[in-house]
Amino acid sequence: TANQAFDLNDMGSGCAGNTALGRYFVGIAHYQRNELAKAEAALLPALDPACAPLLGYRSEISIALAAVYQALGQAERARGIVDELCRHLERNEDLPALFRARAYQADLALRQGRTADAANWACNFDPGPVQFAYRFFNAPHLTLARVWLAQRSGESLDQAEQLLRLLESQLTAGNNHRFLIEVLALQAMLACLRGDQVATGERLARAVALARPGGLIRVFVDLGQDLVRPLKRLELARDAPRYLAQILSGLNDELLLSSGRRQLGDDLTRRELRILKLLALRLSNVEISEELCISRATVKRHTQNIYRKLCASNRRDAVTRASSLKLIGDR
Repeated sequence: TANQAFDLNDMGSGCAGNTALGRYFVGIAHYQRNELAKAEAALLPALDPACAPLLGYRSEISIALAAVYQALGQAERARGIVDELCRHLERNEDLPALFRARAYQADLALRQGRTADAANWACNFDPGPVQFAYRFFNAPHLTLARVWLAQRSGESLDQAEQLLRLLESQLTAGNNHRFLIEVLALQAMLACLRGDQVATGERLARAVALARPGGLIRVFVDLGQDLVRPLKRLELARDAPRYLAQILSGLNDELLLSSGRRQLGDDLTRRELRILKLLALRLSNVEISEELCISRATVKRHTQNIYRKLCASNRRDAVTRASSLKLIGDR
């Protein structure tokens, strides 16, 4: 649906701002499927001044792009984008956009282990009478629930339970599956903290069932390592092992990247590195197969593995990312 909307705008039926918004929705669709290079490729041009997105939309695009860089292990780059966005919105006195940006600032702080920063935001956040109307990338009330879960006190867990129950009711009534999935996963985490394995499995099973048709992965990965054990228990009881394996793989990659134990491209083989260098020389698959005396099908398989390991969507992305990671020499 996002691609169809973008194509219509790109053909001239919408203004430049609508084209940027189309790129935004394409980008977050790719992000949720953990297709990070495609997400980055969709979002970056949307910030071009020629696209002329409204300030509020520009803020949402920046937040989504920061999430992509965080997922790629570029934590400082992600933090820099959001911190600068908050300063810009404060100068422009755009309070609604600043409200959402500061919430994502806290969300990012949680993911980067800066729990004190996130708790400070939560202390100054007034949940008010909850009317859930979020349509974009992040939801401040869910960030608040995540902070309360991270604090793990009896009072904070009770607050999280009450808020999540209210959000579940509203999201179910409004058929907002994207955020309902996240609420159910957070409820599973809460039940797990309280030692209720039955409720943990039931909530997580509902979340996975809703997320599976669209192949959503990041909605679980971004909630962190507390979901690993419940998901592994669920894997034994459900009939979707491949989808669950993709989520668990994403969680494992997130752990390795955030802990500094793995960088993008660390798992490239010698042959893949050799092919990368030939890609940098702009050789075609036919020329590479002749150079290395392997079949074209083998070259294609290797290039697909390279794209996956570098989170790239094509050979140009792969070469650019490999150069920035110093996996190949300067071109």
